Amino acid sequence: MLKDKFYSPIIKWKQGEYLGLSRLKDNIKTHIRPLIEIPVIGYDFEDAEFKKTTHDHIVTFAKRYRQHWGVRPAFLDTALLDKQLAEEIELNSLSSDMLPLDFIFDQLEEFDHNLTPVTGINRTERYQKSILRILNERPEQGICIRVNLEDLLGDDLEKFIEKMEVEFQLCDLVIDLGAPNYSDIDNFCSLIISLLENLPYSDGWRTITVCGTAFPESLIDIKDKGNISRHEWAVYKNIRSNALKEKLRVPNFGDYGISHPLTPEGDMRLWNPASSIRYTLSDTWFIVRGKHVRSTKADKAKEDLGEDPYDGYAQFKDHCAEIAKEAQFAGPTFSVGDKYILDCSKGAAKTGNLTTWRWVGNNHHFTKVVTDLFSS
Repeated sequence: MLKDKFYSPIIKWKQGEYLGLSRLKDNIKTHIRPLIEIPVIGYDFEDAEFKKTTHDHIVTFAKRYRQHWGVRPAFLDTALLDKQLAEEIELNSLSSDMLPLDFIFDQLEEFDHNLTPVTGINRTERYQKSILRILNERPEQGICIRVNLEDLLGDDLEKFIEKMEVEFQLCDLVIDLGAPNYSDIDNFCSLIISLLENLPYSDGWRTITVCGTAFPESLIDIKDKGNISRHEWAVYKNIRSNALKEKLRVPNFGDYGISHPLTPEGDMRLWNPASSIRYTLSDTWFIVRGKHVRSTKADKAKEDLGEDPYDGYAQFKDHCAEIAKEAQFAGPTFSVGDKYILDCSKGAAKTGNLTTWRWVGNNHHFTKVVTDLFSS
């Protein structure tokens, strides 16, 4: 049986996320069981078509999963892609009897893997059949049931387990809070504790994890630099303390890394994001933010007048210096991401691109959470 104590970040399978995982130190990886979401297929606004077929979008997953996470355990959820395919039927290039989940797990059979499929109460009957097929083929992997608070208010979860005819001892339960309003943390924690007290089969689940985030959908309110409270971490510490006091089972902790659950949508040609680094501290995220990263017509006009070309990514060197001088900077030996920050501040590492700073920030964040969870 897989160990039942771990940290479970919910990540979209994009380069900035999986490189953040892949480049962790082995002693940190040991404590992590990520919940991997297959992201939606991007749209090419210039050609007025989707960038890839479903097949092309997921065909590399098994190989990259093996390359970047090996045989370590993880959960896999294809819900985002499934929803997109239901709305954009012409996108699906798989055979009519195959879902993305089927395709991925069939490919994974070529490798030794430790991946557990994720389902939920309201997914389609066709999807649940796929889940049961995978479970029957690899019963030791079990299944992960991902629910929200509303799913726990009645007896829907218990009915779901009975309908699926699955032994709950083979089930990992993930309670996904999403990005709630944390305006009344005490009452919010009381609600979660109450739901944990009344959870069906409370001691029988293979694992129980509570996930959520307070990371905002946009950083537009941050000017130059600022801090954002990690309310989900405060909530978890409250839950853990009360669970121990009430002699309840203590759930695992999960979050969304340094991201909001929703992915920005729209024409990326019109999107010119500001440079930023997201650096996790004990109870907050320290955000350093600058100007846009891509040159605009105004920037090019200045170049025509003889000014130096605009290099928006050069800002990251100053951003790194701002973080490196912070009293709470963890230092270059803490994580690969921290070393990159210090090196960049000295000009010894490239300023990279947006993906660079996503993997750097995630790498530090995952290390920080694991350290805080398991060092005490």
